[in-house]
Amino acid sequence: MKELSIKEKELLVKDLSSRLPYGVICKCYHEEFNADDEEPFALVYDEKLSMKNGSFIGSFNYKIDKIRPYLRPMSSITEKEQKEYRNINCCLIKGCEAWNEVDWLNAHHFDYRGLIEKGLALEAPKGMYK
Repeated sequence: MKELSIKEKELLVKDLSSRLPYGVICKCYHEEFNADDEEPFALVYDEKLSMKNGSFIGSFNYKIDKIRPYLRPMSSITEKEQKEYRNINCCLIKGCEAWNEVDWLNAHHFDYRGLIEKGLALEAPKGMYK
């Protein structure tokens, strides 16, 4: 696994941080283990979780270079989700109180930043986030 540039690390930390409330599922790679043998885990906000020196600290300790979230490509949006997304955008235009667009995209685990294409995320298998 390649080492990430500072900009890639910053982008991944920013993206993961905004997804913590929604239980994003991640794969972590560790030099001592075969990455294919490791089970994905949900990364969620926890008061015991903190950021220090580029590593997520909690019940695990992995450098950000070794974490890859599973995200849904924007092309996987369903008709029902498209309708819900349009309603959010319409509400934003009218100025009513509702979720903002980024929160909705994060809650539905969409890759709106192009992380899959950049090699910073993995494409979520169909049905992973049901």
